[in-house]
Amino acid sequence: MKGMSMRAAVVRKVGGPEVIEVLEVPTPEPGPLQVRIKVVAAALNNLLRTIDARWAVAFALGLLHGFGFSSVLIDLGLPSHELIGALLGFNLGVELGQAAIVVALLPALYWIRRTVAYQALLWAGSAGVALVAALWSYQRWVA
Repeated sequence: MKGMSMRAAVVRKVGGPEVIEVLEVPTPEPGPLQVRIKVVAAALNNLLRTIDARWAVAFALGLLHGFGFSSVLIDLGLPSHELIGALLGFNLGVELGQAAIVVALLPALYWIRRTVAYQALLWAGSAGVALVAALWSYQRWVA
């Protein structure tokens, strides 16, 4: 969302409501490093179960990715009145693709969920995603 701004309530000192200022500030934008670190955290949560609300982790990760994708649409130079439709269409396509994968795999995963093979697949997949995302995070951090 480069070059965009938003109105924000800013507090610069301690006090009552009178210290709140409404200012025009640059729109925050998650960078690739933040997205990768969230992926590492989600994969590690699969392994260590530190947060037992996976839906909340998935929601936060999806929201962060959505903001990252929206900045790409802005960089394409779309007029601001077309951004909502483009972002909605893009996200709807992503969600439909994910739903198709879930519908295809869910019966098999449900059937093997209590087997050693499932546990091994869960651990290996989560560890692999955490490792790759951590490596990409490190590469982005030192670049």
